[in-house]
Amino acid sequence: MNDNITTDDNSTSLSQDNSTSTSTSNPNSNSTKPVSQTLEQKLTRLQEIQQILSQKTVSLSESMPLLEEAFRLKKEIEKELESMQNKLIKIAKNDEEIEI
Repeated sequence: MNDNITTDDNSTSLSQDNSTSTSTSNPNSNSTKPVSQTLEQKLTRLQEIQQILSQKTVSLSESMPLLEEAFRLKKEIEKELESMQNKLIKIAKNDEEIEI
């Protein structure tokens, strides 16, 4: 999801681009499931949010959803990096056991 800020006649608006999410086509459900993002996409989105918030043209009410998204992304990124680190440790241990 990309949030874009546009300024027109001293008013700032926040619009959302839902190009990274999709809805499930279950006729019995109105819920939407976001498309799984790669680590790189999450990092890029986190940088986008940082840039938007650093512009200081976003109101507090507009910044709250962005901050919530940023904290969610941070948590997901940390979890993925920890998982990758654990996999690398396993690979390194297996490699040490194989050496002759």
